[in-house]
Amino acid sequence: MSNPKAFSKNRLLFIVISFCTFSSYAQSNSFPSAGNVGIGSGDPLGRLHVDGPLDGSLSTIRIGNANPGNMYVPSGATTGGYNIDFHTWRDVVPEQIGARIRAERVNSYFGNNALIQSMDLSFFTSDGIDQSRLSEKLRIKSNGDVGIGVSDPKGYKLAVAGSVIAESVTVKMQSVWPDYVFAPGYDLPSLGEVKGFIQQNKHLPGMPSAREVDDSGINLGEMNVKLLKKIEELTLYMINLKEENQALKERVGTLEAFRKER
Repeated sequence: MSNPKAFSKNRLLFIVISFCTFSSYAQSNSFPSAGNVGIGSGDPLGRLHVDGPLDGSLSTIRIGNANPGNMYVPSGATTGGYNIDFHTWRDVVPEQIGARIRAERVNSYFGNNALIQSMDLSFFTSDGIDQSRLSEKLRIKSNGDVGIGVSDPKGYKLAVAGSVIAESVTVKMQSVWPDYVFAPGYDLPSLGEVKGFIQQNKHLPGMPSAREVDDSGINLGEMNVKLLKKIEELTLYMINLKEENQALKERVGTLEAFRKER
């Protein structure tokens, strides 16, 4: 049978250690009667106030664990994730999530062998009709690509499913600006050659066909280069035509003067 005195000493020692631990813990954390909770803060200014070092040596909030999740998914599929949800309200559906921030793990290794898992960050919103209306609106891929209205930007830095309006857009091209059209020795196609190409292909030389645009869209920077090239070629055609017209006028004038002299 155990010694009652030894049991009492052990119990007393446990109480003292627990009190000291709580006292040390309470120096950085607070649970005031007002209901606010402070972690690392003795004066919480919100329902939950978390303080942490500014140098980033310690995570202020860390979510998740080393659990690999569902590793047996195809490459590019999710293995799991973590949600931060925000409540909304409707009279007939008061209990529903209206917005969500989700950190989603993605299998970036081999199919059914997710030994490497990248992390995407996605944002969900809802119009509040019911819970089914909560859907992803924006995703930041692990490589920095951003999709708005699409979850897969297909390798583009920014992919948008819908219209975009901006006060200014600057496209900086790596390709050569087509001022070479005005350089001496530029091989300007004849109008007969252009006509033959159009009759055969139903579009201008050097320009994409309607089918190519339907299939792949257009690159604005490249298209501006192509359009400027056509404008510069058209300018050369107009200059050439003016010179030919001027030569014809001079010839007609000479013939008329000769006729009058006779």
